[in-house]
Amino acid sequence: MLTVGPYRFTETDARRTLSNLPEWWVQLTDRRDVSAVLHLQPELERLAGMSEDDDLEAPLSAAWALLAETSSLLRGAGQLPATA
Repeated sequence: MLTVGPYRFTETDARRTLSNLPEWWVQLTDRRDVSAVLHLQPELERLAGMSEDDDLEAPLSAAWALLAETSSLLRGAGQLPATA
């Protein structure tokens, strides 16, 4: 079991989360001005490619932080509401 913040992931959950990062990016950025977050996309793609690695904890933690940062930056740019 992997833990990231208050969340717990099985190995399968972690692999699926990482492999689904590109789709999450599409959902977060669809029809939004992404200029505030575009610099994060290459790292997200790199982390998505690690879904088959043996060590999942580090990329999963990094991905979770990256998604939180993306949301925060989009909120700060007025591209997401203050609360979800």
